[in-house]
Amino acid sequence: RGLAVSEGPAVQPSLWVGALGLTAWTWANLHLGEATAAEPTWEIDAGLDYAYEWEGLAVEGGFLLYTYPGLEDAAPTGELHVALVVPRGPITLSTEHSVDVVDVPGAYFGELALSLAHEPADAWSMEWSFALGWGSTRFNEAYIGPATDALNVARGGVVVEWRPLDLLYLRARLETTARAGTCLLY
Repeated sequence: RGLAVSEGPAVQPSLWVGALGLTAWTWANLHLGEATAAEPTWEIDAGLDYAYEWEGLAVEGGFLLYTYPGLEDAAPTGELHVALVVPRGPITLSTEHSVDVVDVPGAYFGELALSLAHEPADAWSMEWSFALGWGSTRFNEAYIGPATDALNVARGGVVVEWRPLDLLYLRARLETTARAGTCLLY
């Protein structure tokens, strides 16, 4: 979502396996510089996704499980999501839509994103991105702030990736997020 839940740096390891359009994955977020907690805190997510490409478009869908070990006030939840990805050369336009089906049933979040990719040298790539996200009244009441449909998030960032081997890569991400809970959708 681009919603920062801590201040400072984080480590985000991930692991996935995929075949025939299906991908099973897990991702973690360890907050290293959190000013509000005595100890670092984790978010551990897992999912099962399916992707299908047709006529230059990609359609993706799946289930995501969000867990927060060690945080008593953060209940685990799950979402169904669908995305449409339209790559055109170095530019990609995408939109993703998610609905909570576990902790806050019916809470909806949508996002529209634009990215630009560049490969400056062998084994190196860069991607710049910008996205806008919006949430339903139920989503905002549960996760962000005022209980209203709203344009919530504007985020931008850059990713630099080094791929020394086919099955190994290192990725550095710098991202900034602006939260705007007062910009209403009509």
